[in-house]
Amino acid sequence: MNIILRVLINSIAVFLVAQYVPGITLTSFNVAVIVAIVLGLINIFVRPILALITLPLNLITFGIFGIILNALMLMLVDSLIQNFSIEGFVPALVASVIISAIAWVGESVFGID
Repeated sequence: MNIILRVLINSIAVFLVAQYVPGITLTSFNVAVIVAIVLGLINIFVRPILALITLPLNLITFGIFGIILNALMLMLVDSLIQNFSIEGFVPALVASVIISAIAWVGESVFGID
């Protein structure tokens, strides 16, 4: 149940970001669900490896590089999904911060661990 709720929260976050952040396009809510699922899978399998590799840089920047890593994961999803487009690094950076904030608030409200 927690996984379904997480995917729904992230789907809503991706959909809202696509509506309000210039440079990000999304064709439908169904694509937002697919983006949320793929982003979750990338965060499970790819992000830990990249986080380990970039650990010294993350320590030097006091964790700020983690935000950049989130933007890079979002750009990776952009390259994998046809109907989802990000036009540059800055929209990806803004989107990753907003998606993370919405996911954090949503998971706090629903008590997801």
